[in-house]
Order: sequence, then C-alpha cells, then structure tokens
Amino acid sequence: MPKLPEVLPDSLQHLEVSDNQLTSLPEDFPAMLHTLAVSGNQLSSLPENLLTQYARVPSLICLEIRCRSRC
Repeated sequence: MPKLPEVLPDSLQHLEVSDNQLTSLPEDFPAMLHTLAVSGNQLSSLPENLLTQYARVPSLICLEIRCRSRC
C-alpha cells in the first residue's frame, strides 16, 4: 500500500499499516483513533502538524513510528 486515503472513517479506532510502502501520512486522523502503527514504511517526512494533531486526538494511546534502515 503506497498511500493512505486522505479521509479516514470517523469511527476508526485502530490503524495498523506497518511494513507497507507509505511515503507520507494524512494531515488529519479520526478523533476516535486509539492505535496508529506505521513502522517499517518509507516515510520521507511527517506532517508539520503531527504533534499538535495527536494532542487533539485524546483517545490516542499508542503511536508507533520506527524508521526502516537504509542499508
């Protein structure tokens, strides 16, 4: 999967998209999101509002972002 939809369902609580080919993340995430796992992708950048966005998602309890090694 190279890209997530720009608009995700409002009722989405868990999003596990690790080890895909994502290069970017949407600017906004649903308010009900509890878990976001995006490790092992090819993210070249993160949204500028990443920290403020997650501060506005009070239900988010797990954010997993690990970089893939560039060997």
